[in-house]
Amino acid sequence: MNKQYNPLLEKQLKDFLKGKAMPEGLEKLFASISDSYNNFEKERTAIKQEMQQNSKELTEANQQIKLEAERYKAAEALARKNEQILRSINEHINEAIFRSTPHKGVVYINQAFAELFAYKQAKEVISMPISALFVEQSTIDTLNEKLASNGFFKNEEALFKKKDGTMFWGLVSCILSRNNEGEVFYDGAIVDIDVQKRTQNRLMAINEELKKTNAELDRFVYSASHDLRAPLKSLLGLLQLAEYEPPHNIQEYLHKMRNSVLKLDYFIEEIIDYSMNARMETNVEQIDFNELIQTVLEKLQYLPAASKIEKKLAINGRHIFYSDRSRCLILLNNLLSNAISYHNPHQTNPLILIKVDQQPQQAIITIQDNGKGIDQDHLNNIFKMFYRASAHSNGAGLGLYIVKEILQKLNGSIDVQSSVNQGSAFTLKIPNTPPG
Repeated sequence: MNKQYNPLLEKQLKDFLKGKAMPEGLEKLFASISDSYNNFEKERTAIKQEMQQNSKELTEANQQIKLEAERYKAAEALARKNEQILRSINEHINEAIFRSTPHKGVVYINQAFAELFAYKQAKEVISMPISALFVEQSTIDTLNEKLASNGFFKNEEALFKKKDGTMFWGLVSCILSRNNEGEVFYDGAIVDIDVQKRTQNRLMAINEELKKTNAELDRFVYSASHDLRAPLKSLLGLLQLAEYEPPHNIQEYLHKMRNSVLKLDYFIEEIIDYSMNARMETNVEQIDFNELIQTVLEKLQYLPAASKIEKKLAINGRHIFYSDRSRCLILLNNLLSNAISYHNPHQTNPLILIKVDQQPQQAIITIQDNGKGIDQDHLNNIFKMFYRASAHSNGAGLGLYIVKEILQKLNGSIDVQSSVNQGSAFTLKIPNTPPG
């Protein structure tokens, strides 16, 4: 056996031959088997090494997977913790938090949002367009423009409406965002500022009223000082003349003195009416327009030419009407006294027509005359304080101003139509305000 066989095979051959020579043909066969066995051993060793390498790689991969799994668990735990924190914040924060999309509407709201808009459950709002909660379309358009140009807006005032239709002022902020798929979201918050806003509006209204009052006070002091002193100066002058004039001229002076005193009394009455309307609370009671108008007409009979003017009264409707009697009395007194004072002396049949239409919700009163009328240039100013449309006016220019102020107190309105030498028509609308 000169050939080197596989050690295991060579030992078996020696035991088999027991020192004898191996036949040539058999030697070749065993040589071939030995080579195959050696090749098998080499392949087995290579496979074993490859398996060991694969096992090592698998072990390392398993360790990596385990590590990644631990990281994933840690990240998942952190995400759950953050989610709990965010949920806690959203549930306990006072701001109303929302998320919406252009096509799906509202996709999320917190509890504060539902409570602010008077919804019992969040699902009532889900899928609703966020724009449905706004009152004014102009506000929606403005906010959409800011989102489109800037991608966000912050602390914008808006008027919102609740589920029951109640409106309130809110401060809204919003930002536009996109996810990995490019889907657009609007994330925002709304803060209720209704109390602050309404307080601010009241303060602004009070401030405007103070400005108006100060301006009126300045005009009042100036005009009142002039209009109060003018009749007194005239009266003093007439008294001085009467001291030196013959007795037969006294009657003429007394007549002029009477006119001065009446003018002064008329002006003081206007001041009292103005003060009463500005300071007294509204006192509602049932109004009998027939009695009220007759009372005014009787009071005005002392005015010059009052007896020469025909007065016609027509009252329609039987609905019971409630308002402030004292203020209604002043309204009718001022308008009817003007109709008498500014009658047309050239009119053959001077007439004042008074119509009252008592409706369930309001009374419409029209006082129409065929007197001197008012020039169109003056119509826009006749309701201003101390404005006189005629140079021959005996009043202080407060009458129609007081009419306008009283109607504001009563939530009413007035309209006037007038033409020079044709007459005027004043139409008043006074709300019916039953007590309780």
